[in-house]
Amino acid sequence: MNSSELATYILQNGTVDAKTLMARLGLKERAMRSRIQHANDSLAGCARIAFSRSHGGYEIAVYDEEALKVRLQDGNRADRLDYLPSTPKERVDYLLHNLLARDSWIKLDDIASMLCVSRATISNDLKDVQRVLDEYGLALEKRPRYGMRVTGEEIDRRNCLAAIAVNTTLSSEHLRPVTSDILERLSASVYKVLECEGVKINPFAHHNLIVYIAVTLSRIREGRVLEAGLTPLDESIARERGVAVALARRIGKEFGVCMPEPEIEGMCIQLASKRLFNTQGGDDGSHLDEPADSTEIDNEAWKLSNEMVETVWRAFRFDFRSDIELIMSLARHLMPLTVRLRYRMTIENAILHDIKKRFPLAYSMAIDASGVLSEHFGPMPSEEEIGYIALLFALAIERKTSGLMRKRVLVVCPTGKGSAQLLALQIRHRFGDQLNSIDTCDVNELDHIDLSKIDYVLTTVALPCTLNVPVVHVSNFLDTKSSEDIRIAINEGGASEAMRRIPPELFFPHLATRTREDALEFLCARARACMNLSRDFPAAVGQREAMAATSFGNLVALPHAFDDTADHTFAAVGITDNPIDWGGKPVRLIFLICVANDAVNGLNGFYRALSKLLTNKESLQRVVSDMRFETLLEEMKGDYIG
Repeated sequence: MNSSELATYILQNGTVDAKTLMARLGLKERAMRSRIQHANDSLAGCARIAFSRSHGGYEIAVYDEEALKVRLQDGNRADRLDYLPSTPKERVDYLLHNLLARDSWIKLDDIASMLCVSRATISNDLKDVQRVLDEYGLALEKRPRYGMRVTGEEIDRRNCLAAIAVNTTLSSEHLRPVTSDILERLSASVYKVLECEGVKINPFAHHNLIVYIAVTLSRIREGRVLEAGLTPLDESIARERGVAVALARRIGKEFGVCMPEPEIEGMCIQLASKRLFNTQGGDDGSHLDEPADSTEIDNEAWKLSNEMVETVWRAFRFDFRSDIELIMSLARHLMPLTVRLRYRMTIENAILHDIKKRFPLAYSMAIDASGVLSEHFGPMPSEEEIGYIALLFALAIERKTSGLMRKRVLVVCPTGKGSAQLLALQIRHRFGDQLNSIDTCDVNELDHIDLSKIDYVLTTVALPCTLNVPVVHVSNFLDTKSSEDIRIAINEGGASEAMRRIPPELFFPHLATRTREDALEFLCARARACMNLSRDFPAAVGQREAMAATSFGNLVALPHAFDDTADHTFAAVGITDNPIDWGGKPVRLIFLICVANDAVNGLNGFYRALSKLLTNKESLQRVVSDMRFETLLEEMKGDYIG
């Protein structure tokens, strides 16, 4: 609400009490008074807003009606107040830009007065400011009687300033170095250079690059240049020097700015983090990083990608360790990603929400895998970065499960292989497109069969022992009932796996816990009481949760430990009566998953069933609303698609 709108509001209402006016403005008393003072400055000579004790509210005294009418009719013309940020996010962006752009101290009271808000409001906003600065290796230094200022390296300041300019909703009034005119001129210059050099980058990366250059130009003109030798370049970054020099010459000539050697090195870093995009991705940001020369994968990226799939194996018992396509894709993606991590650079991910919604299991795997990057580079990669890694795991899961959808069957008959082979021929004729292999044996040979390579046992006779794979009893000849039993076993394998992996005694509806910590403590305690778990299990779950929350915005959390801590794979399930905060996301359905050391056979079916449930909003709602074990199993039937 600008000055004209404020005056019009009071005129229309006659008298407005302080409480109503504060609510209308969304401000506290002190900030409201500052806003009224500003309005009075702009209305000087024709009217004045003042508090009337006799009427118990604010009124407007008019001195010159004609002049006031003209002033209010011209109210659409913006004054300084129109440019002030009005939401917490806008204020945080404004504070960041203001603090990063200055070297001098500034006091909290001065900022509050400048933004026409209270000290308490600014103090609260500064918490988010500090959080953002931490992500870029910057600090907010505070000193009594001086105020506050940002300290840190110049390259980190620029990266933070560029990120604000890319993601903020602030007007260009606050971002003068990054005006639309400057960006248009830079875009044309950068495009010509990249075209001449044969470099292709994604449109999002192109925009980020020109924003960074706009910030760089502004900082150089203010005398703030990068220090020589501050950022030693490795081979993967130094190879961008030719393009960086060409860019520096072109931009320097057009904008009249000299770019010294450290600035060229800074440009190399930017190009190394962006140049390597594969432009086959869509303009919506659904791209993956891939070096232009896909054969030049460095040892670091190769080693990290192998560590990442090993981490996923330990946590989920999903074996990608021989998936060369995934390992290669990860390694190619990591080459520019590691540059961004080293220099605290950001990336946009326009499809992050869809990734979390469609591929929750892959996203959970990506979080665990990203822990490897955190160990090497410090902070965890951002959600945007993890989202792109999740896409690679989603593709790998799809390749793996697509092959596993075709089942491996063992047919057992009481005598000889003749009858078993005859039954196998009938089964192949009826279900051949859904089967990968059909083996046969008699009852006596069953002890010598490696069941880890079998999905289902179809038998015409009672078996002498309990097997660790699903068993379907069929007739000697494939009658209608037997065919239906086989069809159900093949098509609803995930549900049977859910029954095996989620014991009824570990299903807990109507949890009254109010915090994530309480829920984990309860489920871990119950799991330890029912299963053979080590004492370290709760701590291992807590350690994984401390790295990054296991909730993805669909009312579900998938807490688990980093490594296997049991001799039997299971999931404990809790459904809370009310949503609880789980790392900033509301959660009601909790799957505490524990994967055993030897858990391989059949686990893919469980994950397919779980993924089917997590990607179906209606199914999740039915489970949460009904709170019955039978409903959970029913909704996990069928195979995972997508």
